[in-house]
Amino acid sequence: MQARLWPALLVILPVPIALTMWIPMENLPKFPLWCTPLTLAATFFLAQLGRDAGKRAEPALWQSWDGPPTTRRLRHRNRDLNPVIRVRQHEKLSELMHAPLPTLQEEIDDPIRADATYEAAVLFLRENTRAAALVFKENVAYGFRRNLHARRAYPVRRSPQTAPYSL
Repeated sequence: MQARLWPALLVILPVPIALTMWIPMENLPKFPLWCTPLTLAATFFLAQLGRDAGKRAEPALWQSWDGPPTTRRLRHRNRDLNPVIRVRQHEKLSELMHAPLPTLQEEIDDPIRADATYEAAVLFLRENTRAAALVFKENVAYGFRRNLHARRAYPVRRSPQTAPYSL
């Protein structure tokens, strides 16, 4: 609900606020009687459209980011994360899955297979941590940002950031 309704409410809320500026003062007490239901209806409608738009925007976002955030985080070639922390995460995840994650050399030799292994590891984590409150909150936050991003009026161009870590 938070990932779907809040982005829609943020998009629709300026409309009733702007309308209050044009309503004569003598009609202002009647304004909530007709505006509130319309705002709620529009919010629920936009919530559904926002999620659909967010899911449609996701592949392009992932392509521009060079993969899903969780897959990127697990890659050895990703310089956004301290390599010592990544090694520790790989060890723990391999232990939980009872399957090894690719080494740096395996990732260099076959990056497509390595990404498929990372995506499988992420799916394993998602399925096995569904009840974890923090994981749920992070998934909701990601959905909120994705859906709000899909509702923006104009594309935002960002320059690539330089990463602090190198291989």
